[in-house]
Amino acid sequence: MAPIETITITIGRLRTTLEDIPGGIECVVCGKPTVKAFVPYQFEGDVVVRVLQTPGYRCTSPTCAEDPPEYVSHEALLEIFTVARDEMLERGLTLEAEKFKRRIEFQKRAQEESRRLEGDN
Repeated sequence: MAPIETITITIGRLRTTLEDIPGGIECVVCGKPTVKAFVPYQFEGDVVVRVLQTPGYRCTSPTCAEDPPEYVSHEALLEIFTVARDEMLERGLTLEAEKFKRRIEFQKRAQEESRRLEGDN
């Protein structure tokens, strides 16, 4: 049996910008506010997706200074998963495309829930 080939997608640049994402979020490590920043992103599953500059957030507090946590925005994840789904469809990989479709649906629900919670505060 031949080894399973890893499918890798490298996305050079997203259309989503720092201006497109909401203000900073709270760092889950220290609880301090984060700042908007471009952060690297890599998703590994049946398909590996890499993006070098993803709109997101970085903690700048002294508590996290040694290894600052980085977070990817909902908006960027939606775009990343959409690009990956489209790439899978172009390659005729419908099963993998369906998995990314489910990730897109999940991410939309997560984004809606996040916005709802922000509105409650």
